[in-house]
Amino acid sequence: MRHSGLNYASLVDAHKTRGYAVYQKSRKEPARTYDPPGPYAAGDIWSTTSDLLLFHKAMQSNVLLSAAMKKQAYTPVANQYGFGWMIDSVAGKQVVKHSGGAAGYRSYLIRVPEDDLCVVILGNTENDINGLSARILNTLYGMPAPLPSNRKIAVDVLKQYEGVYQLQQGLLLQAYVEDGYLFIQPSRQPKTILYPETDDRFYVEEIDGFVRFLRGAESIDTLQLIIRGQMNSAPRIQAYWGLTGSATNNGWDGPDIAMQPGSVKGVWVIRNISLKDGEVKFRMNNSWDFNYGVGDKNRLILDGVNIKVTAGIYNIECDLRNPANANYQIKKR
Repeated sequence: MRHSGLNYASLVDAHKTRGYAVYQKSRKEPARTYDPPGPYAAGDIWSTTSDLLLFHKAMQSNVLLSAAMKKQAYTPVANQYGFGWMIDSVAGKQVVKHSGGAAGYRSYLIRVPEDDLCVVILGNTENDINGLSARILNTLYGMPAPLPSNRKIAVDVLKQYEGVYQLQQGLLLQAYVEDGYLFIQPSRQPKTILYPETDDRFYVEEIDGFVRFLRGAESIDTLQLIIRGQMNSAPRIQAYWGLTGSATNNGWDGPDIAMQPGSVKGVWVIRNISLKDGEVKFRMNNSWDFNYGVGDKNRLILDGVNIKVTAGIYNIECDLRNPANANYQIKKR
């Protein structure tokens, strides 16, 4: 494997790919690059499809591990996970696989040892590829592998579904419209596009499941998440925003300094706030589930870098009309 290694940040190669946090027709935003020793094996190993095929062949021929050790590695220990492999099945045959991900990249290595089958998927965006990997495997074994619908829905209809929903497990899901599509942003996870099947039911490729929106007496009040026949309900909750940080009187431990809805929906403001020398961030519902700091070009991004301020009296505005393209203004009086 002569085209694999560690420390991707320092790799110099004409064929090196650039990773994107966002890749859309209207917006192409390169991902942050992490230097070692931070990532190491947890996101800093780089390779090619041909090298990973060599790895598969070495596993098949017992060069790396003996047959006995492979049997142990391919035996689930907890939650369908063996020693370094996720264990699954297709058409009655064992599948050993593992996903990978880092800022700007996603990958999947899938193997069916019995048939000497290897599937390698390497992507240079942060869009999840679980659904794609499942469709490829199903196609190879003659099983249903439906493609996401290309149906279009009017933006004003999609706008009805925007908001924050909370699953029973505590996971928050933020729905918003961007570039004419509806997206779901789970807290602390990559966003995913929703492909409409009807006006209120959408296919989610990454989980091979569905999202449905239910209407209450006056508006949409529940999101249903349907995966392999299991249904989970997520009521719509009220989202409010605040300011936290060492520059506020309450510090990082809070509670946050509450912001008020502005004259335009989705814009939050706070006037005449006294700040100290320090740092601040914007947070939803006094929690780190959704928080904004700064990224490239001084634009707000989820889990971004703290915003530095000097002591003074400020007017602050946080524009979240498009959560994926948020902006802010901090003006000292």
